[in-house]
Amino acid sequence: MQGIGAAVIVVLLLVGGMWLYGEYDGGGAYEEGPGDEGAILTQDICDSHDNLNDIRVTCPNPINVSLHYEGSTLTVQAEDGEAVGSGTCTAGTTFTPATAGVPCDIRDGKIFALMSTIDTSQVGDWSMGTGTSDTVTLNVVPAGSLKIVALDSTFTNMTDTSTVDGGGAGCTETEADTHTGTDVGAGGSFQRYVDFRQTTAYHMYGSRVAGMPGILIGVDNQNASSWNKGDIKLSAISGGGNLVSVDCALYPNALAALDLDECWTMDSVASNDAIHRMLLAGIANGGNPFSDIEVHFIDLGYYQDTDGDIVYGGYNNARTSQGVATDCSLTVNLI
Repeated sequence: MQGIGAAVIVVLLLVGGMWLYGEYDGGGAYEEGPGDEGAILTQDICDSHDNLNDIRVTCPNPINVSLHYEGSTLTVQAEDGEAVGSGTCTAGTTFTPATAGVPCDIRDGKIFALMSTIDTSQVGDWSMGTGTSDTVTLNVVPAGSLKIVALDSTFTNMTDTSTVDGGGAGCTETEADTHTGTDVGAGGSFQRYVDFRQTTAYHMYGSRVAGMPGILIGVDNQNASSWNKGDIKLSAISGGGNLVSVDCALYPNALAALDLDECWTMDSVASNDAIHRMLLAGIANGGNPFSDIEVHFIDLGYYQDTDGDIVYGGYNNARTSQGVATDCSLTVNLI
């Protein structure tokens, strides 16, 4: 470090196995203390073996009774959002903390377990305080898939019964070709009850981060001339989930990738949650629909975008899904 118009005094003291590092720039403020010629302006406490302080991190699955740990990728940020460290949680069934090293002059910040095709995401705070290490637990649940069933007004199952892979592969459901309902014409209406649940034990679809939604539900009406804004609605019937209507523009990458027309957010869905039932309904005020509609269930979480920033969402700037390998979707047969 170079001072401007003055020398820099560097002091290193080895105390109790820790390096106490300080510097005084003669061009700045100088504080005098009792018995001192002068006090060091700033002082950093540093681990002596590698000049980095350590964050010891574990990523347990909170809904796994066998206390399984996930091997999530970690990114460490300072309070100003600058990336200052990285690491990888230790996967397995035993408590084995991983280490993420951070520069000694960075004392506080956030640490992220990033989402992937096999894991949801999480975030936590870290602080060195007056020491050289901190311990952080990030609850991370493996990413699973949803089983979706569409029911008509008589609660007859209208979807196929194919098996859904629960290992983070997402899911695709299409109403069976045996659909016999009346086609929706101009000014006509439809309604479907949609049941969905997590398919694999100890897994979850979408991240469970405090204050953040876990799933984005978006509808692509496939033919905008048939549907006015607000013609297609989604409402919660049972199972909870905190369903909220949102502007699709809040998720611009998903909007662009999937051509979404109506959007909602809700909580993540874990294997120990109740089955969620929602009512999807619409009136074709714009004209006669000439195609079916697509309903997308997009798992949300923290990921590193193409520009290096840590972002909460489902698609990156390249319009690539950042969660499970394939987002869960439902095709509703209207014609």
